[in-house]
Amino acid sequence: MASTLGQQPAAPHDGAPTAIRRWGVPFLARPSRLALSDRGLLIVLLLAVTAAGWPSLGGLLALANGDTPVSFVALVPFMGVVFLLRRFDGARVRARPHDGFIDTIVLILLCALALAVLLLLPVMMSWDYWLDRLDVPGLVLLLTCLVVAAWGLPGLVEAGPALLYLLLAWPLPYLLLYNRIIPALTDVTAMATRAVGPLLPFFGIQPDPQDAHALLVTYQGHLNSVVVAQSCAGMNGALGLAVIGLPIALLGRGSWEARGMWLALGIALSWLVNVVRIVAIVAAVGLWGPGMTAALIHPVLGMILFALNFALLLTLAPLCHLDVGAPWRAVRRAGTAGVARHALGLRIPLVLGVIVLAGALFDNNLTQFRGVSESTLPRVGLARADKLFMAPQGWRQVDAQPIDGWAPLFGPSTVAAALTIAAPRQSPVYVQAILTRDPSTFNTYGVEDCYTFHGYTLRAVHHVALGNGVTATRIDFQDGPDPAVALYWIQPVQTPQGLYHERVILITDAQATRLQGVGPTPASVAVPPAQHLADAFQEVLSPWIGGNAGRVYQAADTLLQRLGQSEIAQELGSTS
Repeated sequence: MASTLGQQPAAPHDGAPTAIRRWGVPFLARPSRLALSDRGLLIVLLLAVTAAGWPSLGGLLALANGDTPVSFVALVPFMGVVFLLRRFDGARVRARPHDGFIDTIVLILLCALALAVLLLLPVMMSWDYWLDRLDVPGLVLLLTCLVVAAWGLPGLVEAGPALLYLLLAWPLPYLLLYNRIIPALTDVTAMATRAVGPLLPFFGIQPDPQDAHALLVTYQGHLNSVVVAQSCAGMNGALGLAVIGLPIALLGRGSWEARGMWLALGIALSWLVNVVRIVAIVAAVGLWGPGMTAALIHPVLGMILFALNFALLLTLAPLCHLDVGAPWRAVRRAGTAGVARHALGLRIPLVLGVIVLAGALFDNNLTQFRGVSESTLPRVGLARADKLFMAPQGWRQVDAQPIDGWAPLFGPSTVAAALTIAAPRQSPVYVQAILTRDPSTFNTYGVEDCYTFHGYTLRAVHHVALGNGVTATRIDFQDGPDPAVALYWIQPVQTPQGLYHERVILITDAQATRLQGVGPTPASVAVPPAQHLADAFQEVLSPWIGGNAGRVYQAADTLLQRLGQSEIAQELGSTS
């Protein structure tokens, strides 16, 4: 019998579709009737991720209409899609060597990471998940899983730069960067506008001698002060222009030095144009007054100048020896060429469908957690102890005492109080509310650690969903012979001094609650199935979770759970 070890597989008949085989399993790689070009399949994947992640993408696109320093991130998904479609070349992907086994291992690891980001982190981080907008990198991970499922690691190498670019839609890194750069940039921008403004004739613009960030202009005999605030520093436009121009520079034809020079030129032009915009706004105040300028000219002028600046930057690309039109001319020349189509094996549609369905379920579960921002957080006063916790409907505060001396534990910003709330025919509930700027101290001095330190016996510890993404921890414990129940959660809140984190602990006597009953407390909230799954997984990982304390704790468990749910619903209702 002749050996076939060195033979090459027979070439397919001309025009016949070929099966894309990533795994060496014959029946799973069997050709199907579905035949798509590589670009067509990529478009299908992008549409699937858009549909699956629309709750997250919708919140991201809403930033374009907001007065926020990261409004430009709404354009990143559009530019990222163009970058991905223009860069991706199926022929280069198939030319690269690959190993189906390694592709499978990488796909499993990526899916596990996406599962953690889209399912577990929302439960573990609660509202902080939305403040940090971790759903955005979760969607990029989902698209990465689809790319690896369809083309393996060669596809990931080909699409990698575009996928990394899509991460620039994540607002958190910009906000962290702004905190370090904007104060100094505001000083420089104010200095430039104060130097340029007086050069304009007829308007009478003068620097404000009492404010280093302000200019003075007269309107109808009244002197108006126009302040160059941090939002006017030009960081938004400069960084936005660089982020939007980055894929154009990478697709263009030129050296890396040319690309860097072109982007640096764009940042410099954006800052100069912003100085001109501020001076024009000050001049408009002198002509039409502050009211009309703020309502009409201020919001529109920035968008117009941004578009003109971007068009000017494209025009100046040849001066930097960068050909930004090269990829578009190449597409037109290749438009008449034949496009190879490949039949999809059964495994690829199956894997892609499972990933998209899972992504849609996870991302839609995020809507159950109610996406929040700093403007919609609960507001808490710091001046009085009774303002640290607002009793839910049907309950009232009967006592509130400040707690002093906890600053060494939770930081110098600590504000704490011990309160008592009561309701008719209910056992009293004791509340400890602790606010601090440093939420990491809540991990250092956890409730479970404190209870064991003070000699309490923990009978059972379990997670409890309070709705809207807040997960609390319920502790059934004994203080000597007395059974008691504590329920606590941590949440970000807005205060007159800025963003704080608050730990709320509800405590009640289990035996007294059992004798008096739960009473007419509100019904429990519906919890998404994904949150139940995440809670169960988190309980497996926690060293404290587990146990069954018995029937004596059941009434108190129910009371505190419903009380916590009412509190969260009341807080969100008061800020919506």
